[in-house]
Amino acid sequence: MATQVRLRRALSAPAALVWRALTTADARLTWQWDGEASESVVAIHLTDTGAGTDLVVPHEGLADEDAREHHAKGWSDCLDRLPGWLDSADRSSS
Repeated sequence: MATQVRLRRALSAPAALVWRALTTADARLTWQWDGEASESVVAIHLTDTGAGTDLVVPHEGLADEDAREHHAKGWSDCLDRLPGWLDSADRSSS
């Protein structure tokens, strides 16, 4: 059974800076670990909220619940560190 993880963060940075922090490519990417039989799909949705950016990262097509839990932990770790990167990037571009 395929599963997914969907994460959301409210960030104080503008969407353009968040996008630069995440990728310069397409906002819908395939993902596959070495040794995994199938690919999953990661999307990045950014919405300007006026006060910052709403970031949603759905990761679909995960093989099972164990994969979902591992990916949720990994994405959460990355997204939890994103505000610090955005703060330092914003200061360096000023």
